Amino acid sequence: MGRIKRISFLVTAALMFFCLLLSSTDLIIKEDMAAVKKVSVYMVPVDSPYFTDMKKGILDTAIENRVDVDYVTTGRETDDFAQLKSEYDSGSQAVILISDNPDKVRRYISENSKDGPVITVNAFGSGAPGVPDISFDIEGAAAELADTVQKEHGTEVKTILLTGEYEISEEVSRNLKKEFDERGMETVCLNDIDKKPLQCSKEEGNVVFIACSVLETERAAEYLEQKPLYGIGYSNQILRGIQEGRITGVEAFSVYSVGICAMQQAIAVIEKNKVEDIVLPCKMITKENMEEEEEFLIPIH
Repeated sequence: MGRIKRISFLVTAALMFFCLLLSSTDLIIKEDMAAVKKVSVYMVPVDSPYFTDMKKGILDTAIENRVDVDYVTTGRETDDFAQLKSEYDSGSQAVILISDNPDKVRRYISENSKDGPVITVNAFGSGAPGVPDISFDIEGAAAELADTVQKEHGTEVKTILLTGEYEISEEVSRNLKKEFDERGMETVCLNDIDKKPLQCSKEEGNVVFIACSVLETERAAEYLEQKPLYGIGYSNQILRGIQEGRITGVEAFSVYSVGICAMQQAIAVIEKNKVEDIVLPCKMITKENMEEEEEFLIPIH
């Protein structure tokens, strides 16, 4: 083979190798981009007291599984989930829907054809196949609270259920009332507690208060002095209240785990895997067991 032919052959081979390398690299990049999933977290309202820790669970799981997370926050005045469709239009493969109004979430899921996969949080069952819900064990928490009150304060105690602006607290109060009714114990539901702190503080005799959400527990602890107060959920402020003796105990569930499970289910629906509702257990947290339950209370303790 002549010198010129050899050079021409080598140049042609080099060009072919370079083209093949570019093609392979482009394919790798495209496959790499395709492997990154996109999930939107749609939250109503923006001031949910436990969202920070749920967000940490969502983000930690997203990072581990190469998921791009987009956050959408709205107020109650736009609580019709109308923006959900635009999330799918912008490329989201699944939406994690977080709202303090479980009834409205379930209605939306049942009445609207989905534009894409939805994962609900604390809807206590979405009511639709293929739409997984991540929630705390509301029935188990209510039963344990009723048992605790009966054991510590007797069957003749008057239990006042405190609810407020969050719809989820009404769902909790319904479950609590059912449990106390089954035990033949008196309960009174007091709505809009922000306007009735004086009424609460004047209650005398054998009386116990149960705040039906994180926000109500935090607020009630500010004006209920020397009165037994229990709650649902927890926050740093609530843990301090337990330590200081202003809160007797709370049925706590890991909000961090809620975030982890929600993102795991979002990934599962994107990958067309089977999904089911997840119900997270609750634990009674008191001043006596806070230290031993530190791992359960991470990451906010």
